[in-house]
Amino acid sequence: MKSYFQNKNLKYLLSIIFLLIAACEKNKQSPFDVNIIVPFIQELKISNYVIDTDTIRYNNQFSIEDTIVINNRITVKVNKNNISHTKSVIFSVMNQADNVIIEKGELIYNRTILDNEVSFDEYIGSTNFRIQRKVVGLFLLKVVAIDQNENYSNVLITSFELRRSGKPPIISNLNAPDTVTLPTSGQKVILFTLKAVDPNNDIKEVYFRSLDSSDPNRKFFLYDNGNLSLYGDSTANDGIYSILVALPYNMIAKAYRFEFEAKDYTELLSNKLQHTLIVVKSQ
Repeated sequence: MKSYFQNKNLKYLLSIIFLLIAACEKNKQSPFDVNIIVPFIQELKISNYVIDTDTIRYNNQFSIEDTIVINNRITVKVNKNNISHTKSVIFSVMNQADNVIIEKGELIYNRTILDNEVSFDEYIGSTNFRIQRKVVGLFLLKVVAIDQNENYSNVLITSFELRRSGKPPIISNLNAPDTVTLPTSGQKVILFTLKAVDPNNDIKEVYFRSLDSSDPNRKFFLYDNGNLSLYGDSTANDGIYSILVALPYNMIAKAYRFEFEAKDYTELLSNKLQHTLIVVKSQ
């Protein structure tokens, strides 16, 4: 009987000690305290989920080797709490192909929003990384908030795609003589014109090659610059490209084949137009 009461008193004493310890530790925060309130972010949005880099000009032109800047607006909501204020909201961008971070930045406070009686701080910013136009693929954007006690929020991730959808130039309405009679001396000047358009408005070159010449790869350029005397072009920037070609009196009389083509700043080639010019001697 005595042993029973001794055990009962021991249990009671241990209970008292436990309560005293708990009371002493009541105001101390354990590293595993589940009552810590950390920032919570939601509604991560970006302005463009698909970016066509062939619509971004560099030095007012296009080139496949251009290094361009990708600006993509970012907005996110941070749930306000009464424990600690948000210290910073940071973002990072990485190429999914290699998971290498190519930009880190910080979003700035924009405004406070009340949504269903819950207060949110809206943070905004933009990506601003440089990349070659020819690089395409999926890119990941990660956002996290940090409060003044260095507590991290949840992490939100979204993605956007860089793509190229440039379209090649189109040439048409070739105007060139079919037959030319050489003079007995001097030279005969003839005019070639054609229409060239590009959906991206980035024509770099319009030219022809003389396929039967000693150098069939040489380019002879047509111009749309309004220089009538030098190139035979009457109106600048009207989409009609012109060239004046001088045929010497002593050239070989035969059929000559010409191939016309255009190229834009992203190296896309147009359709080709071929024309045969028959050169004859004067009688």
